[in-house]
Amino acid sequence: MQKKKFRINILDFLIVAMVILCIVGAVMRVYTKNSDEKLVGQTATISFLIQDIQSDSQHAFKNGDRIYSSELECELGKLVGNVTVTNAVCYDVTDNAEIKKSYSNGLRVDVRGKFVSEGTMTDGSGFAINGTQYIAPNMSISASFPGIKATILITDVDVH
Repeated sequence: MQKKKFRINILDFLIVAMVILCIVGAVMRVYTKNSDEKLVGQTATISFLIQDIQSDSQHAFKNGDRIYSSELECELGKLVGNVTVTNAVCYDVTDNAEIKKSYSNGLRVDVRGKFVSEGTMTDGSGFAINGTQYIAPNMSISASFPGIKATILITDVDVH
């Protein structure tokens, strides 16, 4: 019986090329992941404001609670310190078209607090949580605390 000569046809070439591309892709992914992890390293204290919530909700904020955002699909950070609770501020327009500032009677409150997060400072005053999710002062985002979901307004980002 005769031995067949081994010939490389186009299908064999494509299979070998795909295997090589998979190996290169895996190496690139590991390298990119390691590069991204090096970017995460700054710690920021991020101040926030929650406006006009029910006064009973003020007890939902505890030091050390983790804060998540389904909107950004990530953990925002960990609540630090105690929150400051004040009567909610209301602005009314009078008959003379003047804006009058008033405070609620204690049934509605404004809550100010801070949380600590890891990430990188971006150009300007923004901060990328975990190096990917951008937040900045005057940005409103949905946040979930252990006892309440609320829209928070980012008031300050302090990187240390």
